[in-house]
Amino acid sequence: MNRVKQNSNNEKLTAVLEELRLMRGKLDLLLPREDIKDYSNPARIKNSYKKATKKYPPASAWK
Repeated sequence: MNRVKQNSNNEKLTAVLEELRLMRGKLDLLLPREDIKDYSNPARIKNSYKKATKKYPPASAWK
């Protein structure tokens, strides 16, 4: 019984995550990403972002 319940929960979670991926793509159309070239120190921003993603990987890397 537990195995059936666990499989069901995994399927639901997979469906929810897939829906979120689709929504994220639609959100990018509405709110385009900024270009950091206009900021005063883009190299510093980029290095900080790289450090942060190493320490705290994005959720998409969990797969």
